[in-house]
Amino acid sequence: ITKGGGHAAAAGFTLPEENLLTFKNRVRSAVKKSLGTSGIVAPTVNADIVLTIPELHANGASFVKELKLLEPCGRANPSPKVALEGLSVATIERVDNRHLKVWFRQGNAHMYGMLWNHRRHPALNIGGKVDIVAKPFLEKRNALHNAEKQSLRLEVLAVRATTERNREK
Repeated sequence: ITKGGGHAAAAGFTLPEENLLTFKNRVRSAVKKSLGTSGIVAPTVNADIVLTIPELHANGASFVKELKLLEPCGRANPSPKVALEGLSVATIERVDNRHLKVWFRQGNAHMYGMLWNHRRHPALNIGGKVDIVAKPFLEKRNALHNAEKQSLRLEVLAVRATTERNREK
């Protein structure tokens, strides 16, 4: 590599063409060594707090307003994330043929979340149990007589099927 990126978040570099094959082989070797025998990379999304749907309903609007006090969020100050565990998948709708709107149920409480830019997700099956990491937000809607109404929603960032092993952690 003869030249690297221009700032802390840059990933670009310059490499002489004659070094390309050597570079590819070294990267492959490093990845293989890092992954071990599994060859699988499982991305992780960390949550800041574990809540339930009833807890979100009880404190949702004030909770989201308190989260706004932590803004501005960005690379150095990531948005707070909430984990919800053992949710039942009630319904799944495709929105604009590129997003998923999923209704989750926990006991008698329910709430929907959006998975942006997902046409399907392997862990989402109607009646299945999942754990999610999400960012709660207030969605503004016009109700009767144009009065503005706010509803608590979830921007779903990660989904995994609930297993006994997940619950033990």
